Amino acid sequence: MTEEEQNAPEEPPPPAEEDPENPEEEVPFVWPTRLGPFQIVTDIGRVRFGLATQMRLQYDNFDNGDGTRTSATTALIRRLRTSMSGRFLDDRLSFAFQLNSVPGAFELIDMWVDGEILDDIRLRMGQLKIPFTRYRLQSFTRLLLDDWADPTFYFGAERQLGFMVHDGPDNPTFDYSVGLFAGENRRAGHAVGLTTLYGEPIVNESDFEAGIGKVDDFHPELVVMVGHGSEDFSTSALTDASGGGFRYLLTLSGAADFTPVATEDMVARIAPEAWFKYEGLSVVAVGYIGLVETAVNPEVILGMTGMNLEVAYRISRWIEVATRWSQTLISEDLSTDARTRADGIIAGATTPEEMAALAEQYSSTGLLRAINELTLGFNVYFIGHSLKWQTDATWRHRGRRSGDADDARVRTQLQLAF
Repeated sequence: MTEEEQNAPEEPPPPAEEDPENPEEEVPFVWPTRLGPFQIVTDIGRVRFGLATQMRLQYDNFDNGDGTRTSATTALIRRLRTSMSGRFLDDRLSFAFQLNSVPGAFELIDMWVDGEILDDIRLRMGQLKIPFTRYRLQSFTRLLLDDWADPTFYFGAERQLGFMVHDGPDNPTFDYSVGLFAGENRRAGHAVGLTTLYGEPIVNESDFEAGIGKVDDFHPELVVMVGHGSEDFSTSALTDASGGGFRYLLTLSGAADFTPVATEDMVARIAPEAWFKYEGLSVVAVGYIGLVETAVNPEVILGMTGMNLEVAYRISRWIEVATRWSQTLISEDLSTDARTRADGIIAGATTPEEMAALAEQYSSTGLLRAINELTLGFNVYFIGHSLKWQTDATWRHRGRRSGDADDARVRTQLQLAF
């Protein structure tokens, strides 16, 4: 299920009906679970228009690693997404188009078409989020905390150009997606951790100034996701707004890049995943394994492992508490390779000025060995996910070979989405 397909309310309220014995009795008010939809409906289908924005106030306190700390308070529009999507011919044909319109970050997010071939067999092509973990296939508007867990920065999933065959939305009893993609990450938010570990800058290929739809380095990547769960399990949101008995979803995702770029792409990624829901309690657990090819003396090694555990409890329709524990571990072999490569680049400088610039760029390369995150959050659902307020506090421990560092962060965020 994609972000565009998750905009249905988690638990649509039943339509209010008049009492046949008292036809003039006042119909009780039912509190809405979402805003909209804002759409144009015709005999052959419908076109929908959407907007999602998050306004955030954030406080950060960073450990500089030398006994000093740096604090910063920022107010920002975290996201400003506009979208248009459509469904036609009894949902046999659909499309989605989504832009990020934040000033200074005007970029293409999604642009794809999807068609039914046979029952439970659909083909989707264009720029889309690759099917790597159900967790990352969630919309950012449906997260339990203010933003994604740290491991997605390293393991993805990301947007790529390509196509996939899948079974359609919300079929938990047997869920599958198989895709072949160009291998080039189209955005700068996820699956870019390997690049930063090697000390290289991140390029956003979806920025309109970068050339939309152009693949600079095509190297096919195969992505597969299969899952099985309770028949009544809904993947439309991480939270358990409707309550109910025990429900589960088990998923296994894998991605293999046939000719990866050593400092950018993993050779292979594997992610087992489990979701559980029960009477307002929701649990999401994801594990990650990443194989990489070293840059200095090419060989495939275990580069990174990670995990993310999120637990939330819906106290009422309006209030929810949530927590997260995540961890990303960087292997010694990967850190050594990154440092050796950086030292070689610095040694090849032809001028003192170039050497100084390179030494600054690669100053922290090879130092990071682990990132641990503990976050506690509090959510208020005014109108479902259409209008909600989220606040969380995070302790983040960075294990480094030059000495550990502990950071703190507090975020409060108002979201409007329809």
